[in-house]
This record gives sequence, C-alpha cells and structure tokens, in this order.
Amino acid sequence: EEEEEEEALPPWAQQLSSSEKWRFQLARAFVHDPHVLLVHRPADELDPQMQEKVLSCFRDFVDRRGLEINEEIGSHLPPDRRRPRT
Repeated sequence: EEEEEEEALPPWAQQLSSSEKWRFQLARAFVHDPHVLLVHRPADELDPQMQEKVLSCFRDFVDRRGLEINEEIGSHLPPDRRRPRT
C-alpha cells in the first residue's frame, strides 16, 4: 500500500522525508480543489507549528467550500469553527 503511494509521487518527491511527503500530498490535494477530501489524522505526525499550519489549511478549505469536518478533524477545531453534519 505504501509503495503504491510512493509510485504516485514524482521522482524528485520520493527523496522527501515522510513528513514532507505528507505535506506535499496535502498541498497537491488542496491545489486540485476537490469536492471531497478524506483524511485520517492529517496532522498527527507533524510538529506543533506545522500541525497548526496544516489545520489552518483545512479550516480555510472547509470555509471556502462549505464542507463538513468529521469528528476526528473537528476535535482539533474550536466548537464555533465546526460545521454540523447535514
């Protein structure tokens, strides 16, 4: 499974650390502005400063698209920033 993900990366990106690969994959997902973005614990492996940056990207993404955040991601956000399930 992990090998399949690495094959999808451009050759230069395969030299990145696992944290850098994850940030690259997130950036690539945001650039494509998908209607649905499924992630599991998107900031768990990152340092606190990078966690806040990644979660800020998710907040902006949700605000811009009007999407919902599931409870795992939502638990990192203040209650006023969470959208109810519809």
